[in-house]
Amino acid sequence: MRTLFTSFLLLGCLSVWAQHSPQAAITELFDAMRASDSARIKRVMHPQASLSSVGEQGGKLSVGTMPTNDFLGSVASMAKGLANEQVGRMDVRIDGDLAQAWVPYSFYLGDQFSHCGTNAFTLVKDQYDHWQILSVIDTRRTENCATRSDSLIIASLDKLMDAWHHAAATADEEVFFGTMSADGIYLGTDATERWLRDSMAVWAEPYFQRDVAWAFTPKERFWQLSDDGQTAWFDEHLDSWMGVVRGSGVLSLKPDGHTWELRHYNLAMAVPNEKMDAVRIAIDPTAKKRE
Repeated sequence: MRTLFTSFLLLGCLSVWAQHSPQAAITELFDAMRASDSARIKRVMHPQASLSSVGEQGGKLSVGTMPTNDFLGSVASMAKGLANEQVGRMDVRIDGDLAQAWVPYSFYLGDQFSHCGTNAFTLVKDQYDHWQILSVIDTRRTENCATRSDSLIIASLDKLMDAWHHAAATADEEVFFGTMSADGIYLGTDATERWLRDSMAVWAEPYFQRDVAWAFTPKERFWQLSDDGQTAWFDEHLDSWMGVVRGSGVLSLKPDGHTWELRHYNLAMAVPNEKMDAVRIAIDPTAKKRE
């Protein structure tokens, strides 16, 4: 007869597996690496799993492979906590029993930084509907490794947008328009002001010949990130010659994985509700007050 403890244990396992996902399998891999537990790693690896690294050697493309058993043996021989791989947002795509994940990482030997890059995972479901890792291909470098967690991503985005506003305040045309994508759109407060980046640059040229093109000072800003970490959008309040105005925008991550560009910006006046009739009538003298 099954004991109560065994029943609870099985229910617990079923609960874990019921929530299993590609993200859970990848997270388990890195947790097991930090624990130097090769048995746990083996449970999330497909029997035919492969491990590869892409890099350069002598100025030429180099692809190295490691047998899974060698990887398991290497992890098992490490002290606990030594194989410390920290990852950022996982961009996961699923189609039936197949999944692929793009996972930026920074690798530490204990607390000492070693290298960073991106892991490209391919995962498949086994006969029990559990996700297993079929292949991992990684890149490795030692630069451009800072942007990983959401807080660091948002800090870098804040810095970029502050620099963008500062570029207008100091008439730095190169930084201002260089921050925008080639198809970037700027919506001004006037109903006629909808520009593509290069058209706006032509219109704004006289302003950027001055010491100050225009000065908007950020007061507060609120961010959101897409699930895959490739897109960010925000709204902000700014001090300006018009008083407090509101801006909102969308940025996307370039294919290099660490450079953001501004795709859309919308500047709007923040008109108090009780002042709206006066503003409407100032714009159109034939307008009538609301009842």
